[in-house]
Amino acid sequence: MKDVRKTILYAAKIVPVRMIVYFLLTLPTLVLPVFMLKIQKDLVDLVSDSSEDKIKSAVILVFILLGLYLVNKVFDMFSKDFMEFGYFRYINLHMQREIHKKMELISLENYENVELFQLLERGQNSAMYVVFTASVLNLIVQAVVLVLMVSAYLCSIYPILFIFIIFVAFPVLIEKILVAKKKAVLLQTNSQFHREMQYYKKVLSNTDSEKELKVQGAGHYFYGLWKESREKQSGNEKKIEKDCFRISCGYHLIQGISHGIAFAIILVLLIYKKISIGEFSVLLSSFAFITANLSSIMSFMGEIAQAGELSKSYFDLLELEIEDGTENISKEDCEICFQHVSYTYPGREKRAVSDISFTLKKKESLAIVGVNGSGKSTLVKLMTGMLKPKEGICVWGKGKKRDTLKERSILEHISAAFQIFGKYKLSVKENLIISSPEKREEDKIEEALKWADLDLKKEMVLGREFGGEELSGGQWQRIALARCYYRDREIVFVDEPTSAIDPLEELNIYQKLLELTKDKTVVVVTHRLGVAKNVDKILVLEDGKLVETGTFDELQKMDGVFAKMWEEQAKWYRREEIEKG
Repeated sequence: MKDVRKTILYAAKIVPVRMIVYFLLTLPTLVLPVFMLKIQKDLVDLVSDSSEDKIKSAVILVFILLGLYLVNKVFDMFSKDFMEFGYFRYINLHMQREIHKKMELISLENYENVELFQLLERGQNSAMYVVFTASVLNLIVQAVVLVLMVSAYLCSIYPILFIFIIFVAFPVLIEKILVAKKKAVLLQTNSQFHREMQYYKKVLSNTDSEKELKVQGAGHYFYGLWKESREKQSGNEKKIEKDCFRISCGYHLIQGISHGIAFAIILVLLIYKKISIGEFSVLLSSFAFITANLSSIMSFMGEIAQAGELSKSYFDLLELEIEDGTENISKEDCEICFQHVSYTYPGREKRAVSDISFTLKKKESLAIVGVNGSGKSTLVKLMTGMLKPKEGICVWGKGKKRDTLKERSILEHISAAFQIFGKYKLSVKENLIISSPEKREEDKIEEALKWADLDLKKEMVLGREFGGEELSGGQWQRIALARCYYRDREIVFVDEPTSAIDPLEELNIYQKLLELTKDKTVVVVTHRLGVAKNVDKILVLEDGKLVETGTFDELQKMDGVFAKMWEEQAKWYRREEIEKG
């Protein structure tokens, strides 16, 4: 019940004024049913008497009853509309804002952890259960007030019936609590299978992979994987459903027996003239009304118990401990020094990078080269602050260690174009300004598109999903480069952003990039070495280790790893030039 109480208090504090307004709108629907029952009793007693005067009074009561019914329905309609659009909508918006704020604070390093992915998914999915709990809580309060008011009137006629009504409804609560525990276990068990299914479904519907799947006939394979995860999920669901069915059958049997006993008592009271026909009709209506509402209360309480269990992940996400520094860096701190830095990804034994030391000075250009898997991208993540060194020290500026710095502060001074970049189904203009949404410079947008050799209209929507134009792989990469240009920060990282662009044209882009950023700190990550001629320093990685450092000429004279890589690639560049010329 601790989670339930926490959920209810949290939902109540979000928009308390709107909650009060909602309850005020529901007041007539809580009071009018009691008056309607009283009028119903008087109406039946009058109709049982055939005198003309009483018939006229009965007609008047019918119109009053009809009027009260219409008023009750109108207030019920208004309260439900306000509940959905004026109350719960704001709770949901608040919760989504809190999730977004939390995700903004979570270090990118944590995204390497599978447990965090599961928590993020469960937290986002369980947010709806907090809203649901708030909704059900309102319904419970209304039902309790109605039951108390109608029960008071019922007890004035024959009090003993209330005992049986409670006995009818109580099994529902026990049933719901037991079922809630079963379903909470199911949710946790099926979390991984659900994530797998979502991934396989995304692969099957992803426009970026559909050609490859069709050519290779791999669609059936991924469908098989999806089906396998679905069958595992279904197996767990069927087992829980059987358990829940057995629980429900037992408790519904008890409820049915109690219901029959209560109706038998009412009938006996009428036969022995302990109550009038009008009172009999009211007892039937009141009994059915209270039983239904008590059953709803018990059912709602069970659902709240279940929702409390299911909403736990939302609070686990909000309460996730965030490890971040307290210091900020400035434009003057854009120098990075690595001292014997190593990093190992969670769940792996082998180091991604090992014992790396170098210094990147302010306004210096640096190329990081090496074959695939040599540790280039990991080193970039460490340099951008996305990862924290497991061993060694990373220092920014004059003595500011990475552990003491805010991640957001580092990222604020960085512009980047990565090998894996976003293809946002927005307009060309929006694809650029998302890199720096605080500014909207039309001239800068035009300048960035021109720099990236993109002859596209700013308002053109990209991607077929929303009726826009689909770009080629090279055009999408140019969009990513233009986005990096538009952001305009002190340190620029480009991590293999031109793989879909012609190698000779790639050199032109890198040359333009280096010219553009001659007053900035530039880091270029590539396995193509043509750009390395024009940078101040080159780092050569091999199997996660820094094996060579120097300028292009210095590395050529070493006749080591870099020289051999260059000789091999130079053949391809010469062949490209001959074919093109």
